[in-house]
Amino acid sequence: MRRLLLLATVSLACATPPKPRWVDATTPRESKNFLLELPHGWMRANQEADVVATRDGPLLQLIVVERLLVGKPLRHTKKTLAAVMMPQEAAEVI
Repeated sequence: MRRLLLLATVSLACATPPKPRWVDATTPRESKNFLLELPHGWMRANQEADVVATRDGPLLQLIVVERLLVGKPLRHTKKTLAAVMMPQEAAEVI
């Protein structure tokens, strides 16, 4: 019985996806279209797709920078961005 419990625990531990590794964000992260410079003391997740940054930990505060496609509906709404929108209009959509 103990072996079964140990085997189940090890299996569950191995099956969970790895957490993002947090690195010091003093070096700027360059992307194709933007440069993100964070103040001293901030950390960012070492990911390729989105930029995730925090100073006090992801449960207290979190900044996420992601690329949105023009004309495609956003994740949790039916609203879309248009190329001819003014910055104020785009802020209302997001």
